[in-house]
Amino acid sequence: MKNRQIRDKIVARRMRQRRKTGVIASSFWIRQEAVALVSVSKPVSTPAPGAGQPPQRKKKPKWSQSAFKVEPQEGKVRFHDFKLSPGLMHGIADLGFRYCTPIQDKALPGVIAGKDILGRASTGTGKSAVFLIGIFQQLIRQQQGKRKNGCPRALIIAPTRELVIQIAKDAKAIGKYLPLNVGEAYGGTDYQKQMKQLKNRPVDILVATPGRLLDFSRKRVVNLREAAIMVIDEADRMLDMGFIPDVRSIIHQIPNRDKRQTLMFSATFTEDVKRLASQWCTAPI
Repeated sequence: MKNRQIRDKIVARRMRQRRKTGVIASSFWIRQEAVALVSVSKPVSTPAPGAGQPPQRKKKPKWSQSAFKVEPQEGKVRFHDFKLSPGLMHGIADLGFRYCTPIQDKALPGVIAGKDILGRASTGTGKSAVFLIGIFQQLIRQQQGKRKNGCPRALIIAPTRELVIQIAKDAKAIGKYLPLNVGEAYGGTDYQKQMKQLKNRPVDILVATPGRLLDFSRKRVVNLREAAIMVIDEADRMLDMGFIPDVRSIIHQIPNRDKRQTLMFSATFTEDVKRLASQWCTAPI
């Protein structure tokens, strides 16, 4: 638009000049001359260095555990004190975990060591981090053979869909920088999606409600024979909700108790919970 205005001004000025001098010229040739003048006066832009190329992303500096500093405090245990894998510590640092809660302080050493645990803990005490950190540390430490689709190496059973979703979310956050997959299986929704994910990719840790897990097992979507770590969360609620027969059916499909690690957590230690622990655990601490 700007070049056109300049050209029209040049044409008008040349026409006036030629009328004064008595020279008659075709308006076509005057217009062509104006176009040439405008083209000559137009600056030629040169591309800047690197123009047309996608911008290069700056590489983030590699995370170092030395950047996650937590000063020792009397009477408090740090996650640094457990000598966890760097990738696991990276996830813990992202979540801002600095010092252990009482249940983490007491139970985490035994879980990491592969011992069976019977822990009294309610929601909000940090118990999920106990078994998740312990499971991740053990799976990373073990020599990993060929991973199989739908064949978890660790199994976490919880009584409700909401609890399964929350545990899986926590697991993905803690294990964000680890080469391990977390799967979910719970009722009420996403049936085909869950089935597809379990069939089409390896799963290292499976978090599930008893009913949906049994359903997938009967349909051969999952195979539990390699689940050498089993967690039963909120065992007292499992009893109250009538899930113990389903849990028994699941336990029959995993390795025997002398070849697996069993972790049981309950808000209360009723006689029924203690009886189940004696059946499913080996010398729990």
